[in-house]
Amino acid sequence: MSKRTIRCQMGPTAPMIEALDRTCETFAAACNAILATAVQEGVSNNVTLHRLVYGQIRADFRLSANLVVRAIRRVSAAMHAAKRRKRTPKQFRPTSIDYDARIFSYREADETVSLTTMSGRLHIPLRLGAYQREALRGKKPTAATVVKHGHRWNIHIVVEDDDPPP
Repeated sequence: MSKRTIRCQMGPTAPMIEALDRTCETFAAACNAILATAVQEGVSNNVTLHRLVYGQIRADFRLSANLVVRAIRRVSAAMHAAKRRKRTPKQFRPTSIDYDARIFSYREADETVSLTTMSGRLHIPLRLGAYQREALRGKKPTAATVVKHGHRWNIHIVVEDDDPPP
């Protein structure tokens, strides 16, 4: 199996944009709080970091359980990358949110994505071209990243394809 990422433009309404902005800002703030603990304790292991911060982050930021898990994983990956480069990790900015299969789904029938946000579950329409439609046809995506570019919102959907025979 090989993985590839399909970038799709989202078409959220004004209330959806507010919910996405709020979730993005809260997610980045949670990542920064987790990062502070990770740096202070010198921890980059995902499981150890989870045990240290999960309960407090849930209580402080009111994120859903899986958004907290995704934030911990993002910080863990940043800590590992910083160690390899012998640098300190940078602060997280509110420009993206990581999603997994429990808090994200793609609905092929009506070309929408269902996302967990601070305001509950949202069903956001996508603006798909022929390439995206074909790439997503019949697939069950397992992960996605919602990305903010200025005033536009995109979603990068990860799909698995069968490897071609050698």
